[in-house]
Amino acid sequence: MNVRRLGFWAIIFCLLLLYVLFFEQQKTEEENSSKENLIKVLSIAPEEINGIQVIQNNKKVTLTRKGKSWKVTFPPDAQVKDELLESFISSVVDVVNINVIEENPVNLAQYGLEHPEIKVSIFLETKSKPITLLIGKDSPAGVSMYAMIKGENRVILVGTYLRFSVKTFMDKFQQ
Repeated sequence: MNVRRLGFWAIIFCLLLLYVLFFEQQKTEEENSSKENLIKVLSIAPEEINGIQVIQNNKKVTLTRKGKSWKVTFPPDAQVKDELLESFISSVVDVVNINVIEENPVNLAQYGLEHPEIKVSIFLETKSKPITLLIGKDSPAGVSMYAMIKGENRVILVGTYLRFSVKTFMDKFQQ
């Protein structure tokens, strides 16, 4: 009797093990492939950036990279923790294009991009002109916001985390 019960549980255990190994592995592969479909707004690495300028509601902060470290160059004598700088820079570089809303938009004001609330200009070693990301109003759902890269005629949706990150960063400066 004990051998039968032991054999029964051994078969159940083997079937569960096979299920986990086969089906759960497929789910992990599907999750990884869906993450690979995310398209970054800026296809640049943090190492390529020489400087960043952020303007939010007439408040301006300029960062410059010297070697591997960042320094606030405007406002003068401002101090910010390295963790906050790194977090802010990674949130800008890693922002994801959720959706393209409109190609060749006629009315930027409806997206809050005619006079954007936030402008993030990124200066690269390889380009003479900065790449400027303009951040506008929230979308009607409220979980994303309108954005566009200056010079590219396309309105996109990005996550509101970027606004939170910019606000947190800019709140450290008093002007």
